[in-house]
Amino acid sequence: MKYRHYAPKTKCILVENGPEQISKINNLISENSNCCVLGFIEDRKAVNIPKDKFICLGSKNNLQEISSNIFSSLRKIDTLNCSLAIIEGLEKKNFGLSIMNRLVRACENNIIYKAVEMLYNSIGQEPSELKLELKNQSKSCLIKPKERFLTLP
Repeated sequence: MKYRHYAPKTKCILVENGPEQISKINNLISENSNCCVLGFIEDRKAVNIPKDKFICLGSKNNLQEISSNIFSSLRKIDTLNCSLAIIEGLEKKNFGLSIMNRLVRACENNIIYKAVEMLYNSIGQEPSELKLELKNQSKSCLIKPKERFLTLP
């Protein structure tokens, strides 16, 4: 992957911004005993993880602070010796879009999308595997039901 030099060696999953973001993060924490969370000060108390496993990027209301902390925070993930890092996403607006671009790259496109959750809800059950063809591209992606994230090539 291009621009891999700042990405942690630890497997990372980005949880897209939305109303159920914290519950999705807490579900991932309950399913993975050795994980850490890279998140925001506003959500620290809502995330069910020990204080020493929470890496704070700053405040959602201060994107400049987040951009100043992003690379050192990503490097700190590997110092915690976790098997999984769960990263809290931002709204993709203005400067938040460039921050999300860096987080997506650090996660190697392992993202929990709102659209994937909506797809599961509309089907009413978890299929063993779904493969989606991306329109206007010669790419496909695989949805892994048990892991609840989408991997793009």
